[in-house]
Amino acid sequence: MNQRFYIEKLIVVGQGLENASLKFSKGANLIVGSSDTGKSYVYQCINYLLGGGDCPKNIPESKGYSEAYLQIRTNDDISYTIHRNLKIPSKANISKSIFERYSASEKFILGEKSGTFDGENISEFLLKLMGVRDISMKTNAENKTRKLSFRDIAQLTLIDESRVITEGSPVYSSMNNYNRFTVEKSVFKYLLTGISDNGLIEQEEKKIFESKIKGKIEFIEELLTAKNQTIEKLQDLKLDISSEEISSRITRLLEVLESSTKRIDDLTVKRENDFNELQKTKSLNLQNNELLKRFYLLREHYKNDLNRLNFILEGEYLFKQLITKDCPICGTLMDEDHLKCLADNIENKEIGLSIKIEGKKIELKLIALEATILSTENIKKENDILINKMQIDLDSLVKELNEVLLPLRKNFQTQVTQLIDYTTIENDIDSAKKDIASLFVDRSKLEQDLKSKPKKEEAKVDLDYQILKSFSEYVENFLSSWKFPGLTSVEFNDNHKIFDLTISLRGRNSHGKGVRALSYSAFTFGLLDYCINESKPHSGFIIIDSPLTTYHNNQKRENGDEIATDMQELFFKNLAEVPEDRQIIILDNKIPPSDVIDKINYIQFSSDPDSIRKGFFQN
Repeated sequence: MNQRFYIEKLIVVGQGLENASLKFSKGANLIVGSSDTGKSYVYQCINYLLGGGDCPKNIPESKGYSEAYLQIRTNDDISYTIHRNLKIPSKANISKSIFERYSASEKFILGEKSGTFDGENISEFLLKLMGVRDISMKTNAENKTRKLSFRDIAQLTLIDESRVITEGSPVYSSMNNYNRFTVEKSVFKYLLTGISDNGLIEQEEKKIFESKIKGKIEFIEELLTAKNQTIEKLQDLKLDISSEEISSRITRLLEVLESSTKRIDDLTVKRENDFNELQKTKSLNLQNNELLKRFYLLREHYKNDLNRLNFILEGEYLFKQLITKDCPICGTLMDEDHLKCLADNIENKEIGLSIKIEGKKIELKLIALEATILSTENIKKENDILINKMQIDLDSLVKELNEVLLPLRKNFQTQVTQLIDYTTIENDIDSAKKDIASLFVDRSKLEQDLKSKPKKEEAKVDLDYQILKSFSEYVENFLSSWKFPGLTSVEFNDNHKIFDLTISLRGRNSHGKGVRALSYSAFTFGLLDYCINESKPHSGFIIIDSPLTTYHNNQKRENGDEIATDMQELFFKNLAEVPEDRQIIILDNKIPPSDVIDKINYIQFSSDPDSIRKGFFQN
C-alpha cells in the first residue's frame, strides 16, 4: 500500500481578476498569518476540491472569484488537476495535466455521488490514486456494510480549526452522531491494518427478523388451510369402497380389456385379409366380363361370315334378285356383267369348294367359342355368388368390430381410468395429510425461532490491542519530542463510546484546548507515520488548521488555551524533520524560528507594509 499523492498547488480564479494561488511541496508546509488573511479559506478550498460537500465560505476578499483548481501529484510523478465551481456545489472536472495545461487538456467529469460518469465519482478517483478499490466498511451491529469513501479518510487527515480542539475522539466525526461510530472505527481499523470488511455477512435487524418469521408463519397457515380444503374436496370424490376392492376391479377389467383387445386385433387382421380376397375376386370378375364382351363380338363375327358364305352358295336365281346389291366377290354394284361374273365363278368348282371349306372352319371355331363362352359364364356366376357371400361376411365382421367390440373396449378403458383416478385420489389425500404434518413441524420451529429472537448487540470492530499499542507508540514519540507536560505513557482506550487516547492515565478530553489540539495533532501525525512506515493505506498528506493557536480575537482566553512557547518551538523543529515521502500542511498564526523557516515550505500572510504577501488574495 505505497500508492499515495500530495498537493502541489491551489489556484482560485475569477474573470478579470489576478489568480490567487499557493504552491506546496513534499515534506512540511507552514502557512502563517493572522486572522482574516485567508488561512481557513485555503483549508476550505482544499477540502472542497477533495470532494467536500460545502463550498468555501464567501469572504469579502473572494468576491468575483468563481472557479477553484487543485493540482495534485502521485508518487509515480503523474499530475492531475481538479476543478470545481466555487459558488455552487458541483461535479468535479479532472484533467491529467498540470494547471497551466488544464484548458487544452482532455477532461472527464466525476460526480460527488456514485453512479455518475462511468460509475465513478471523485471519491473513487482519489481512492484509486491511493491504490484502494472496492473496499467495504462495517456500519452497524448487523454487519451491514457500505463502500469506503475518500471522505472517510479525509475525516482523519483534514483537520479544521474547530475540530482540532474537540473533546471527542479524533476517530469520530461527532460524539453526538452515535450511528456513525461503527463505520468510523472500521475506517480507522482499515488504515491501521489494511483489512477491510468485505467478507462480512450481514445479519438481520430484530424487527426485520421478527417480520420475516411472522410472514413465514402466516404463509404456513395459508398452506394448511389450502391443504385441508383439498382433502375435503377429494373426499367428496371418493368411492365408498376400499382400495383393495378398487384394485380387484381394476384387475378384472384389465383382463376383460386384454381379451377384447385380442379379439379386436384378430378380427382386424381377418377383415383386412377378407377385404383383400374380395377385391381380388371382384377384379377377376371384371376381367371375365371384359372377355365375355369380346367373345360375344367374335361369335357375331363368325355368324356373319357363315351367312355370307351360305349366301354365295344359294343359287343363281337369288343373285338375279340382287341386281342393286354389291357384288359379294368384288364389292362393286352388281349389274349384268357382274351377274355373269358371279355365275361363272360359282360354276367354277374350285371356288365353290373353297367356300365350303372356309365355312367348315368357321363352324368349328364357333363351336369352340361357344364352349369357352359357356365356361367363362359359369366361372362368372360362381364368382358372383362368392362375392355376395364374402361381402355379407365382411359386413358382419365390420359390424361386430364397430358396434360391439370397439365400444366395449372403450367402456372398459373408461372404467379402468375412473378406478385409477379413485386410487390417485386416495394417494393425493395421503400426500396432503403428510404435507399438513410437515407444515405443523415447520410452524413449530418458526415459533421457537420467534421466541429466541436475536438480542440487540453493540457493534464491535475487532482491533487487536497490540496494533492500537503500536499506533499509540507513534503518537507518544511525537508528544515526547514536543515535551508534552507530565508525559508518562500513551495508551488507547478502545471503549466504544470513548475510543481515544489516554495520556499519562488521563483521557485526552480532560485537558484544556491547547493540550487537546497538540494531542490531536500528535494523533494525526502518528497515523501518517504509522501508515507510511507500516505500508498501510493513507493518502500520504495531512492538513491541520490552527493546531497551535486555539483561541481567536473574538474569544476569551482561558487557562489551557495557550501552548507553551518551548512546546511550540519543538513542534516547529519536528516539522523541519518531516521526510520527503509524506506531506504535512499546517495553517497557523505562530511564526517558527528562522532556522526552521529555511528547512520547510514557509508562506507568510502579513499586514506589515514590507510583507511580500498580505493574504491569500493579496499577493
